[in-house]
Parts: sequence; structure tokens; C-alpha cells
Amino acid sequence: MCLLSPAGALIRNLHRWSATFGITFVMIHAFHAMARRAYRAPRDIIWWSGMVLGTLFLLFLITGVILPWDWRSYMAVIIWSDWVKLIPGLGGYLQGLIFSMFTLGRDYVVHIMLLPAMLFAVLGVHIFVMRRLGLSPGVPKVDEVITLHSGEKPKKAVQWWPHFVIRLAVAFVIVTALMVALALLIQVPYRAPETIPLPDEGENIPGPEWFFLLFWQGFYYLTGSLKKFNFIMPLLAIFLFICMFMLPFLSKLSFDKVPGLKGLIAKTGAMRPGSLKNFMYATPVIVLAAFVFFAIFTGGHKAKTFSCDSCHTGMEHKTFLMSVPPNVDRYYNAPKIGGVDAQGVPILIPKDSYWQLRHLYQPDSFAYGWDPE
Repeated sequence: MCLLSPAGALIRNLHRWSATFGITFVMIHAFHAMARRAYRAPRDIIWWSGMVLGTLFLLFLITGVILPWDWRSYMAVIIWSDWVKLIPGLGGYLQGLIFSMFTLGRDYVVHIMLLPAMLFAVLGVHIFVMRRLGLSPGVPKVDEVITLHSGEKPKKAVQWWPHFVIRLAVAFVIVTALMVALALLIQVPYRAPETIPLPDEGENIPGPEWFFLLFWQGFYYLTGSLKKFNFIMPLLAIFLFICMFMLPFLSKLSFDKVPGLKGLIAKTGAMRPGSLKNFMYATPVIVLAAFVFFAIFTGGHKAKTFSCDSCHTGMEHKTFLMSVPPNVDRYYNAPKIGGVDAQGVPILIPKDSYWQLRHLYQPDSFAYGWDPE
């Protein structure tokens, strides 16, 4: 359909690029709120509703990747199902839910009906509370504190209407124009049904899988005798969520009692108001944000540029072209020959998450055989 309709192709490419822009802006917004300490009371409800919005957006990405049901979708289903299986207690149930009930039909309903309804409801609460309490003033400045104590009227904050709405409208127009330009100039390769797209087809075009690889790295590095430690992956994600949820309470703690921080906090507090002081307050969050974006880019870029296209091409190796993904459960449990051992016996490898990640990063490793055990 998209091959016959330029408008359809534009919408499809806009959908892909908007997912990338969306998760990027969600993360930047979260880091910005952390840097400005916008999670402190009485704006803690805004912070918690924002966390729910971020979780919903992540579910949008997961269901959106699965819906096309190409090999990229299959890879995501396999790895996410193995990932949730590692969660203590609920893991087995969640994996069964994905394999037995998370069909394309239900996934479609969740993606276009359930998640949007939840998104608009939580977003309404998020904006309503934010408008009632006003925008976060951020890190308090010395001159503002002196002004308040002197009885003078403080500076008027930026109003939601019309100033902030105008800013948002201008930003929306600029970002939309940029996405349209990218959707027209750098299109996502898609030649189905003649050729089924590969998991990483479209080199250097960012996609949700770049972000997902941040969660999946354990399946690549922790293999063999180290596989028993992979339960740390979901536990780290849960621990990070709990830490972010607890930020409004943690902000009430006195960190100046921590050895080494007391002097630094005192010096920062005594600095003159301005960009440098705000930067000092935001330094820990900036370092965290830089690490996260670096991890996402390095993990995704390597997999996107040195993976499937090295073997599955439409030129020299036509026999390697891929068909529509088969039944998930049947293909997942079927072994794959991964070379031969010293006695010439074929090595059978289950096509689970360990196989998927190894194949994505090192497709040539299966030419010589790779035993995950």
C-alpha cells in the first residue's frame, strides 16, 4: 500500500521518526525535571503522573514494534518474553501472557485503544495539576530568597497562557517540520511483500530497538556460566523505577551530611545566581543523561550497521532472503544448526534471546558455531 501511496509512505515514515523523537524528548524532559528538582512537594503528583506517562510511552514503543510482524518484531517478542521471565515470582506468568495471549490482534487493540485512552487520562491529570501549581521555579536563587524576605514582590513567573502555550506551539511546529523533512529525505526501507525487511534494515536510522538494547545487553554479555546473573536486568529496571518514584521523599533528606558533599554543597549554594550555579546543581543529572544516551547510541549503532546486511542481502546471497516470520512458539523452540563441533557433529542452538542478541551483533559467529552454554 505504501508503495502505491506517497501519503501512506509519508505517514509510515513519520510514525517511525516520531517514535524516535518521542522517546528522546520524554527522556530529556525527565532529566530536565530532575535537574530542576521539579519533583519536590507540592509538585510530587506532577512527577508521579509523569512517571506513569513515561511507562505508557515505553509500552507504546513495545507494542508498536511488534505490530508490523516482521523479523524486527519477532526479535522483540522473543527477547522481551525472555526478559520478563527473569522477574522473580511473576516472570513465568508474564512470559506465558506474551506467548499465549499477546497476539497481534490484542496488541493492536492495546496500541490504538487502551494505551491512548490511558495516556490522555493521565496527561489530563498531569497538565491540570501543573496548571494549578504553576511551573517549577527550579533551583532557588539567592537573590530571589532575599527579595522574598525583604517583603518586595517577587518576579512574575512565566504564565501558562499565552506565553508558555506560544513557546510550545513554536517548538511543535519546528519539531514537526524536522520530522517531515526526515521522513521525506531518510525513509525507512520497506519493500514488502517482495522482500521482508530485516531487524536492522535501514542502517543508521534510529528506531525503538536502539533504546531497547539498553535493557537487553545482559543476553549478549552474560552467557554460559554467567547466565544465572541475568535476573539482574529486570531487577535493575525495577530498582531504577522505584528510585525515581521515591525522589520526592529523597529530596527531604539532608545530603550535606554525607562526607565530602558538605563543602561542595556549601560552595555551590554561596555562588552568585546564574547559569554556572544552575549547571553545578544539574551536574549529576547531566552525567546520568550523557551516560544513558551514550549507552543507547553505542549499543544500537553497532547492531544496526554491522548485523543483518552483512549476510541477508538482496544481491549476492539471494538464498539468505527472509520470509514472513513463522509461528512464534514453534520457531522459538526449534533448534538451529550453528556449525559443527570437533567431531563434526552439528551444534544445535535454541533461537532464544541469547541467540537473537548474538546473531544481531555478531552474525558471522554462527558460521563457525557458537555454543551459549
